[in-house]
Amino acid sequence: MRQSGDAAYLQGATQYFDALIDKLHTSPDGNRGWVGPYIYDTSVIGDVHIGDAILLNYLLAFALYVRTELLEPQRLSYEAKVQAYIELTELISAKWIARGTWYENGQYGVTSAGISFSQQITSPSSESVMMFATCV
Repeated sequence: MRQSGDAAYLQGATQYFDALIDKLHTSPDGNRGWVGPYIYDTSVIGDVHIGDAILLNYLLAFALYVRTELLEPQRLSYEAKVQAYIELTELISAKWIARGTWYENGQYGVTSAGISFSQQITSPSSESVMMFATCV
């Protein structure tokens, strides 16, 4: 959309994101995430910080784009999706906090898995803080 001006890309993004969300599973501790065989030991089933972060980054990038770059009529048509994506991110972030695998590190946060949440963007139309993950 940004380059082409074709709004079909926005609709395609939401279809893709909704397909990702349909793949969420519930872990034994009751938390939601993208659960599957662990890459280094397929006998272990679970979810990992980096997997969640990679997928959520795209949802948040879309939310940021919609809230900061689209004009009001088009922005409003995606607001429900954007809010759902932000709420999902907050839910999954709360999972890692509840599991004790997230800690504050100055103005940033770090997980025990070595992911640094180092770029925080506050949307002008929301009080939610969107965090983008980068590997350290």
